[in-house]
Amino acid sequence: MSALQEKNRKANNRRINRTIIVTVKKQRGCELCGNRDLCSRDLHFHHRDRREKEVKVSALVSRATLRVISEVLRCELWCKWAHGHFHRTGVIRCCTQQIKGGAQ
Repeated sequence: MSALQEKNRKANNRRINRTIIVTVKKQRGCELCGNRDLCSRDLHFHHRDRREKEVKVSALVSRATLRVISEVLRCELWCKWAHGHFHRTGVIRCCTQQIKGGAQ
């Protein structure tokens, strides 16, 4: 494969994968509070089990679509505030309510 073909393949993968990621975010919304009105940038993928995490979803955008889907399926979708709070404190809190405690 030529360098130009590889560049075009990656650009096409980025377009397809970004569309998939944004669509998943719009459909699922925050899985803690159910809010689907958030901007896709305000929703983060949280891996259910860190041991199964291969890579951050955002790092896969130019990779094969099946790899993106595989990684997304290992994740819950949380608003960025809940995700950040969990990684700072080990407590899952969304919309000012504590949902469950304990670090993963």
